[in-house]
Amino acid sequence: MKKYMLLKRCLLTASMIGMFMASTVHVQCTEGTFYSSKEESQLIEKLRKECEDAGYTLGHFGSGSGQTDNSQDTSNQETVKQAKSCEHDYVESITKEATCAEDGEMISKCSKCGDSYKTVIPATGKHDYVSETTKEATCTEAGVLTYTCKVCGDSYTEEIPIIDHKYEESVTKDATCLESGEITYTCSMCGDSYTEEIAATGHEAGTPIVTKEAGWFTPGEKVTRCTRCEEVLSTEAMPSRFPVAYLYILISVIAIFVIVGISLTVMKKKNAKSKLAKSA
Repeated sequence: MKKYMLLKRCLLTASMIGMFMASTVHVQCTEGTFYSSKEESQLIEKLRKECEDAGYTLGHFGSGSGQTDNSQDTSNQETVKQAKSCEHDYVESITKEATCAEDGEMISKCSKCGDSYKTVIPATGKHDYVSETTKEATCTEAGVLTYTCKVCGDSYTEEIPIIDHKYEESVTKDATCLESGEITYTCSMCGDSYTEEIAATGHEAGTPIVTKEAGWFTPGEKVTRCTRCEEVLSTEAMPSRFPVAYLYILISVIAIFVIVGISLTVMKKKNAKSKLAKSA
């Protein structure tokens, strides 16, 4: 770009001098390499058009005049030289870092001629998210985990699953031998509760206890009770020391002796009366 501007200034200056002095001006740039004939013609035509658009007329090979004249003497023409092209040595520097949402910018500047241009650095699209629990999960409601980009503030949320209940148990009704009991489970976080049945324990027999001792001829008694509720579970008769039949035999023997004794007494009384009667 710089080389074209240099040549343009040379030719434009020559045109302006030609307009005011009405004489042919020969233009020569003092540095740079020569254009080829084709390149030179193309460049001069381009500059001529720019001059005409600005209200000036550029003569052949830079001779300025009020009209275009291509028939002038070319004996004193000197080939127009092009400014030396710069072999740019660009140094890049980032003036704006690209982020996840915004483009960055890099400037490349030639260390020799100062020519520069800008390059857009595309947005990375890679967010730097940090997570934060914005709503704690409970046993009845899901929580919310929010991810927020530290750079641009972009965010999205993620559900935290509902957690399990934390139940604590307590016996609300004790089980007995015949009736079932009840355990109540209550959640310490939300108060939710449910009950569970405790099966009846059933009786537990204890050691039999003698409640009536057995006599010579009378039976005794022993009772078995539940160790939990003291209910009588069973009653068992205890045999007498001697069989009852023995009692009946004894009574019969005694009765016989009594009858015999009475009979003998009656007979003695009769005999005594008989003797008294005979003696009288």
